[in-house]
This record gives sequence, structure tokens and C-alpha cells, in this order.
Amino acid sequence: KAAFEPLAPASLTKLMTALVTLENASLDETVRLGEEVLITEPGARLCYFQPGDILTVEQLLCASLIYSGNDAAAALAVHVGGSEQDFVNMMNEEARRLGATSTKFKNSHGLDADGHVTTVYDLYLIFSRCLEYDDFCRMIAMSSYDCTYQTAEGTSKQVTWLNSNGFMNGAASLSADMKMLGGKTGTTEDAGKCLLVYTEDVQGRRYISILLGAADDTILYDEMNRLLQKIAE
Repeated sequence: KAAFEPLAPASLTKLMTALVTLENASLDETVRLGEEVLITEPGARLCYFQPGDILTVEQLLCASLIYSGNDAAAALAVHVGGSEQDFVNMMNEEARRLGATSTKFKNSHGLDADGHVTTVYDLYLIFSRCLEYDDFCRMIAMSSYDCTYQTAEGTSKQVTWLNSNGFMNGAASLSADMKMLGGKTGTTEDAGKCLLVYTEDVQGRRYISILLGAADDTILYDEMNRLLQKIAE
């Protein structure tokens, strides 16, 4: 339904951020964070990194994909692209290569911005390309991620980030006869509640299911369960 309607994708944007990162950086690269992590937008989901903190690309990808940290995505953008804008240009170039012709990204994290849009079909194309990376599949399948990194003060900090996907963190029950392989959530005022899930049925067939613009979490997960039940029938 409305698969080609341009809509705000919220943090499903981070799928493209991950893809461009995986195409242009190694997981073990060290990243010293800068001012880009100081995001002040009300309600933004943050890992609360500080300038000078040191993490690896893999740690930032996990923070971005699993926990959906906007500051993690911004840090990846600057590391890979040299600047947020140059990285966004890389995102849009990749969208064109994939045939995601209705997509226009304005940032790396998905916080609301005028003209920052994609479509359900384009997200399917982007996610399908992401699945070609084993490391991506491994990351999105984690229910949580334990991270130890060096702070700007030189001390070691340990954190655990829970997966923002309710089907994977226990907040929502999967009612269909499906195995959850991973996915990505997103929430902003413009986009509403968004969810992409990657599932497998009892015959081993795999599916990408996407819902955008739900009013709240209850509707989002109820509607996704209804969709998955139809697939499983």
C-alpha cells in the first residue's frame, strides 16, 4: 500500500548510513568523535557521546543500528565522508545507483528535515543491498550490544545498548509463525512510528516488511503482526 509515496523515514535513514559506511570503511578503524555528536534536538535518541571519545567503526555501527543513536550516525558520517554534507551526498549517490529514485536524504540520522524523504519501495531496495553484508546481518540480529570505549578523559566506559525493535527487546510479542532475523526502527514527529523487520517463515523463506507513519507503538506492532500473519498464512 502506497509503496511509492514519498514519506519521512526517521531512523530507517540509518540503513543507508550503515550501507555507505560498510562500503567505504573497515570495522576496526578508530574514530575520534568531534562536535558532530552534540545533537540538541529535543527527543533525539542519543548515546550521549562527547567530543574526544574514541570508538571503532563497528561500535558506532552497532550504536546506530541496534540502539538507533543519532550521535553515532553523525560520527560515522563525518568519519567516512569528511563532513556531514559530503556523506549525505554519498548517501544520495548510492540511492540513485540502487534505483531508489524517490529518495532524498538531508542528514545521516533521520531527524526531521524539509525534503528528507524516501519510500517503502526504496527502503526495500536499500535494505536488500545491506543484507549482502554479513556484518550488517550479524548486527541487526543482536537483542543488545555491550560496548567498552575510551572517553575523552582517557577512562574506559562500559555501556549496554538494547535493540530498539520491540520484537527483539521484549516490548512486543511476535504473534505470527515467523522467526525474527532483525530490522530497524524509527520515530520522529513528522515520520511517526516506523518499523522494518526481516523475518523467516517455517519453510525458510525470508521477507522484508515495512510500515511507516504509525501513530504509536501499539498500532505499529499490531499492524506489523497483522502483516506477518498474512504472510504466514
